[in-house]
Amino acid sequence: MTSCFQIPKVWWEECCRNANGYFGLEELTESTNPTGEKLSGLNSWARFQVKAVWQDDQKDEKEKTREILYDWDKLNAFARWYEATNHMALVIFDPRSDELKNSFTSAVLNPRPTPGELRDPFWIYPRLIQKMVDLEETSVWATRKLIRDVEKKRCKQEKSKQSLDPEYSWLHEISRHVIHVSETLRVGAVSVESIQKHHEDFLELHGKLGNGQVSMASRNIRNRLAFCHHMFRSSAHRAEANSARLQSEVTLAFNKVSQEDSNVSVQIAHYTRNDSAAMRTIAAVTMLFLPATFISAIFGTTFFNSDGGVWKVSDKFWIFWVAAGLVTFLSFAIWVGLAPYFRPKPIDPTERLFRALPPEQEAEVDEKAIV
Repeated sequence: MTSCFQIPKVWWEECCRNANGYFGLEELTESTNPTGEKLSGLNSWARFQVKAVWQDDQKDEKEKTREILYDWDKLNAFARWYEATNHMALVIFDPRSDELKNSFTSAVLNPRPTPGELRDPFWIYPRLIQKMVDLEETSVWATRKLIRDVEKKRCKQEKSKQSLDPEYSWLHEISRHVIHVSETLRVGAVSVESIQKHHEDFLELHGKLGNGQVSMASRNIRNRLAFCHHMFRSSAHRAEANSARLQSEVTLAFNKVSQEDSNVSVQIAHYTRNDSAAMRTIAAVTMLFLPATFISAIFGTTFFNSDGGVWKVSDKFWIFWVAAGLVTFLSFAIWVGLAPYFRPKPIDPTERLFRALPPEQEAEVDEKAIV
């Protein structure tokens, strides 16, 4: 194939096989021409990629799952144009499906090229690129639908006054595909610009008629290439808008969750303040009665006697202090030893206690969970 079509070696290199898009051109000369400047043919090669995206909802007996599926549609073409006969040999590699292959074939052959188009080696590209424009447009609107579904879910939660429960992993998955769609559109626009530039150079050097004018067929090819370039740019702006919308949705979700967490913190602080006020009241009452209770308890022991109006203290009063000190020490030792077993359970950062709850359950959670 390389010798038959004179495919350049670089086309088989790893960099071209892994590239996300390009366009290349090479002029061919007659071997019998002594100067080597007479054009005998022209080789051109182009690569465009489109990421086809769609959502797959699977429902089994237990739960419903969703997943974003994708595949890569490619236009990987090599064309050889013969100047003497205006004959075009076109090879398209790696079509993903028969439907895509048939669409490329139909684009090239229907409608059949005119004799004026056949004299222009670029006549195949507006037809093929238009198919890629259609695929890109479908991909852009598919990602837009994913973003719109997220927006509608948020609006539904806000209208029902439910706490927001954003699915950050799902948003990240959508963002990954939106970025790829934008990338292929930008690269496609650059590739079309390269085709336009090479086409203008060809018309300037080899494509003028005897009167020095460019043929109508070549002008129409130029116009269709300009249209394809404009469509690529328009779709790229749409993809950038989708990316901005998704980023705005992520920012809003983050801020809403932060606001809800702040409101929960305020509620916790409010109840903590009420508890603190109650504890201060209990502490004040304790301080009021504890000294008198302590004195009454000591004087109520048998170590003190007031027979006959004379106060007497037993010589065994030291037993009270020893016993009291020992019990106090043991109480503190047991408290220190058992403290680790009564520590609060660590908070799980993934728990959504206050999110996505129906309004009728919010009061119940507020009373049971927070207090």
